[in-house]
Amino acid sequence: MKYIVICVRLDEEKKKELEIRLKEIKGFKCIIPGQLSAEIIFEEKEVGECLRLLKEMDIPVERVVNR
Repeated sequence: MKYIVICVRLDEEKKKELEIRLKEIKGFKCIIPGQLSAEIIFEEKEVGECLRLLKEMDIPVERVVNR
């Protein structure tokens, strides 16, 4: 399982748009919002497609974590 930590707080509109687009990517599980950041959880090991999507949407990535 991999977690992508993004270093911005997502408002509801941006979160819904991101969630809709991420559901098209194999292995996407959920988004866990936090106070100052959010975590995107994947069951698959490959997260390159998601990283491209985040770059496209101008959402900065803090780190990718294996758990």
